[in-house]
Amino acid sequence: MDVLRKVIMEKRWEESLIFYVWFKHTSFLENFNSMMLKYAPKRNSFDFIAFCIRMLLAAIDHNMHAFRSQATTKGGKLLWHPEPVKAEKSFEYIPYLMALILKARVDDKGITERVVSLPDEHPRHLAPTIALRESPELIDLVQQYQSRFASKQE
Repeated sequence: MDVLRKVIMEKRWEESLIFYVWFKHTSFLENFNSMMLKYAPKRNSFDFIAFCIRMLLAAIDHNMHAFRSQATTKGGKLLWHPEPVKAEKSFEYIPYLMALILKARVDDKGITERVVSLPDEHPRHLAPTIALRESPELIDLVQQYQSRFASKQE
């Protein structure tokens, strides 16, 4: 009993309790990140607008299925596999989304071939390069090139 009292009353252990009180499990965030990779894999390159639309689709898919009920057997028994197994996804909202898209297209008075300008916050409006400076000329890069395998002469 004295050993237990000593552990509980230790100041360092007491101060570390705050980390356990504020602990949050990240499985939901990891689940959403996985959902984003389903819609926009890192191996593929997407135009900005296409990428934004794919992220919106990932968010819709995640939100529509986040609170699914637990899966059951044919006999009605709840399924477990270290943790509860969720029921299969149902995409009942897809026809509704399709109807909204078609309605927006019917209500749109413009032609489909029209040029749509990019929004002001689009990355292309920020700078032509990530460095926010002019790209150096090729001849300058060749002159400044130094191999890491070349011997250092001082």
